[in-house]
Amino acid sequence: MDRRSTFVRAFCVALGCLVLVACGDDGGSSDDGGMRPSTEAGGGDGAMEGAAPDAPSGPFCREDSQCTPAAGAAACAITFCDRVFLRCTTTGPDADADGHADAACDPGAGEGAVRGDDCDDTDPARFPGRPEICDPTGHDEDCDTTTVSGPDGDVDGDGSFAMTCCNRDDATGEILCGADCNDADATVRPSATDGPSVACDGVDNDCDLETDEGCACRDGQTRRCGSDVGECLPGTETCASGAWSMCSGAVEPTPEDCDGDDDDCNSVVDDGCGCVDGMARPCGMDEGVCAAGVQRCEGGVWSSVCEGSVGPALEACDGDDDDCDGVVDNGCDCRDGDTRPCGTDVGSCVTGTERCMDGRWGVCMGSVGPAPEACDGDDDDCDGNIDNGCDCREGDSRPCGSDVGECVAGTERCTAGRWGLCTGGVGATAEVCDGDDDDCNSVPDDGCGCTNGATRPCPPPATETGDCVAGTQTCSSGAWGACTGGVGPMPEVCEGSHDEDCDGAADEGCGCIAGMTRACPGGIDTGACNAGMQTCSAAGTWGMCVGGIGPMPEVCGNATDEDCDGSTANGCAIVQLTAGYEHTCGLRQNQTVVCWGRNGFGQLGDGTTTDRNIPVSVGGLTDATAIAAGRRHTCALRSTGVMVCWGSGVSGELGTGTLGAGVMSLTPTMVPGLSGVAEIDARESKSCARLSSGALWCWGFWGSGVGNGTTGANHASPVMVTISGVRQVSLGDEHACALTSSAAYCWGRNDLGQLGDGTTMSPRFTPVVVGGLTSAIRIAAGATHSCATRGGGGVSCWGANYTGQLGIGSSGPTMYWPAPLEVMSLTDANGISLGYFGYGCAQRATGNVACWGDNSAGQLGDGTTMQRTIPTAVPSLSVTTLSATGYAHVCAVRTDGRVVCWGLNSYGQLGNGTSGVGTFSSVPTLVSSLP
Repeated sequence: MDRRSTFVRAFCVALGCLVLVACGDDGGSSDDGGMRPSTEAGGGDGAMEGAAPDAPSGPFCREDSQCTPAAGAAACAITFCDRVFLRCTTTGPDADADGHADAACDPGAGEGAVRGDDCDDTDPARFPGRPEICDPTGHDEDCDTTTVSGPDGDVDGDGSFAMTCCNRDDATGEILCGADCNDADATVRPSATDGPSVACDGVDNDCDLETDEGCACRDGQTRRCGSDVGECLPGTETCASGAWSMCSGAVEPTPEDCDGDDDDCNSVVDDGCGCVDGMARPCGMDEGVCAAGVQRCEGGVWSSVCEGSVGPALEACDGDDDDCDGVVDNGCDCRDGDTRPCGTDVGSCVTGTERCMDGRWGVCMGSVGPAPEACDGDDDDCDGNIDNGCDCREGDSRPCGSDVGECVAGTERCTAGRWGLCTGGVGATAEVCDGDDDDCNSVPDDGCGCTNGATRPCPPPATETGDCVAGTQTCSSGAWGACTGGVGPMPEVCEGSHDEDCDGAADEGCGCIAGMTRACPGGIDTGACNAGMQTCSAAGTWGMCVGGIGPMPEVCGNATDEDCDGSTANGCAIVQLTAGYEHTCGLRQNQTVVCWGRNGFGQLGDGTTTDRNIPVSVGGLTDATAIAAGRRHTCALRSTGVMVCWGSGVSGELGTGTLGAGVMSLTPTMVPGLSGVAEIDARESKSCARLSSGALWCWGFWGSGVGNGTTGANHASPVMVTISGVRQVSLGDEHACALTSSAAYCWGRNDLGQLGDGTTMSPRFTPVVVGGLTSAIRIAAGATHSCATRGGGGVSCWGANYTGQLGIGSSGPTMYWPAPLEVMSLTDANGISLGYFGYGCAQRATGNVACWGDNSAGQLGDGTTMQRTIPTAVPSLSVTTLSATGYAHVCAVRTDGRVVCWGLNSYGQLGNGTSGVGTFSSVPTLVSSLP
């Protein structure tokens, strides 16, 4: 069963279709993948219960139903029951029975009308998707005159078509051919490499009409190398991998050995040699006691040894020229053995004798030298002065000290020429304020402030004012002592009568009288708040507020004003919506989250698995800044930059490191290992987080690759995608897209061109650039297609177009576009959201909403169930910049703050208090219990 059949089966289940076989694979087989519509009225081999075989079923039909031709259908058109989408379809005829309707027939614009795609309905060998055949006539088999393809055009299987494989453009007559110059050799192709990295073999490997570019030589060639000058001999170089090898067999130059040969092969014999080996020359000197010798040449240089020579020695002061400088005994003060007198005979000193040794005068022997003066009448230091430097003569004495006041004079004696201490006297002492001149300065008690023992009243600031007592001071050691017996100022007690601080006034500075009470200033008695009471303390200050109740975060959905601002709903406004497969969640202004709809895996986060048709609060989440919903799980970004998820974890979509049957969380659970998260997204069974650094981490089920180069797998923990600088990300069913500052990228499944790189090569395990898309502002990924809003308000889409989801004015069961196409009539979009099943909606600059694509459950909101191939306005609806699209339902925040939803309501995903399998609303309906 292909993906489109899977979608149909899922949609039938959601609508509660009582279908026995219609939602399965129709078992058909054609070149367009089994999607070819039947031209017979029955269109299938099954039957639907509960309806007559020939009764149409509104916008739907059963496989055995008869369909009435659509109003306005062209005469060339036929009407039948499409067994894939179970709806009446009008299209062109298939005259050549090749499974493709005639593109020249316009079936009209009625409900279910589909334009054919066969470019030539007279030729059964020509239709879209037929393999191109390399025939000599250039016949166009696949209705694409701009391509060259076909299995016989690439015989060697190297991915390049032969130059002989051509295709004729019917419009211009131009012949388009392949570029492979040798289709019998897989190594020769336009994408190959020619030159040293492959082989320098004389072959044009890359078909560019040039051979061996970048090669210096051809492999196997040889050439002479080296030199034959002097002692050298030439060798040989051989070409390998386009480059010359090392020189082999050559005799290379060697250093000169001064032997009469040109060893270094520079045409100069013995260059650089100082002499010829064996030569000799005189060396040394014949001056003084010295004798000359002989120096010999060894290895081209003169030896450093002078044979037979006698060299200079140190002068010995012996009458010879020992250092051979032509001067006898130079540097000597005297001749060894000579003597002379030394010292002095002044005062107490006696002279001695010096003797010459080694040319220098020795120590003075036998002399008596100077000594320190002993103050004894002799010239002991031999300077011609007796007792110089002495203050007195040993043994002398003199009076010392004072006889003034209480003092008594003493005596000093001469010792070692200096006067000693004064002994026997009474010296001055500190004044004790007792009437005597203790310090002997002729002034009794000088410096005393009072007489010891005297008393007086304490001076100011001691006071008798108020409750204070002055006290008394007593004189001690000539100074007045501390004030005793006094009572000084105390802090004022606010009791209403006493002057405790002795300033002549009672209770000044008191804000209140102790024990008084009052309502707390600034308290609030509005709503749930209570101002509370204050009591005055003994210090005259008002105490803490007791019994007060302050503002609390607003609890949404009740009639209580918790934040006491006079309103019972502020902070409850919905600022973001996200739609999962069959549930919806909203982020409130106060950072709490509410959800409604299907809850079989706990995706509503209220701690249960009970479906809800009105909003319920997500437990324990009070700081959310963004939300994203998948098929059976939901995630939120917290203000701390971490991410939490809840619901199913079967495929690892919760990112907690575990997966498997039964893994789920009924309340928010943190995704470990992630911080600094700036944006989140979720879809199907996978999740992603964009960090503020621009890095992208993803986890869950990625059947076509998570984007890091590996094949599809379940990932229970975050995996880094190989793309950097991401500024926005969006997840589709089996692919994903992201924007950077320079380009748009997509990765994953691509069989319908949903990656926008111009191919249907599937899957892509690493991100590829969306071709031809410039100035993208936001990007969105759907089930099998993708779209982007551009600067200026335009929108481009690419991928599958079964239900007109590309908005280009056409649709078809085999139609897809692998590169961006302009959405018609949409030039002022500032936001876009794509549903799970072939539809999308855009927010316009005016606040209006326009939707297009599948409308079988009223998800386009225009009051009908008619498919739209161009954007169609949702009537009488003006919204803010936020909206969300689910499997087959849409929700938005109106400009008055109210939340509305429309589309499928099987599990209460519209939040209007109702639900039921197959029920839907084709116009916006208010969500209950929300502003």
